[in-house]
Amino acid sequence: HSAFVITTSAAERCLSATGWTTAGRFVPHVFLMDPTDALRRTVRREWLARGIAALYKRAIATGLRLTGPRRASLQLVDDVDETFDTLWRQFPKRNLILRDMSQETLRWRYIRHPDHRFRAAKLMTEEGLTGYLIFEVGQQDRTCRIHDVLVKRPRDLRRMLVLFLQHVQTMGHPSSIRLVLADRHPYGRSLWKSGFVARPAQSVFQVRSAERGF
Repeated sequence: HSAFVITTSAAERCLSATGWTTAGRFVPHVFLMDPTDALRRTVRREWLARGIAALYKRAIATGLRLTGPRRASLQLVDDVDETFDTLWRQFPKRNLILRDMSQETLRWRYIRHPDHRFRAAKLMTEEGLTGYLIFEVGQQDRTCRIHDVLVKRPRDLRRMLVLFLQHVQTMGHPSSIRLVLADRHPYGRSLWKSGFVARPAQSVFQVRSAERGF
């Protein structure tokens, strides 16, 4: 059988020496909501850091308001219902490698998690549920982490992200939003257009073809 592994740097060297191939990298994409903490370390004057951060946040709010999608809304929920299954069945899976993202799997992976509180943001249009993302907000590092995202059409991603950014801005607490994708993920371009900045890759994944043997 062919094989796939998300590896550490030490294991990567060992696997490469035995014929495994690095097929891609996991790249964090970050949207900065509030630069106050970073500015404090740079300018070293509290009043100046707060002033620059206020201008930045005002500019972000204006940009989001001007680019907000029409005839679409975002619903925040604590559980996943049958509409998630409907979207998953309708999602075009041809020529894609995907893991199961059915309602029951999402509920097991996130909603029933014993240690973390995840929420879902649903993109609602005239068609019903058009996309969603699963996220949690860290209390210690002020980071909102998006763990899963799925949209019916690529163009729906930017609409959902703009609405989600507007929601996070009203929360006040998160200073950044973070989403990790494979380096050739089709959603990467929409993230860049939505203001997310790609950071250095944090890990790789490797593959071994069946023809090579073990």
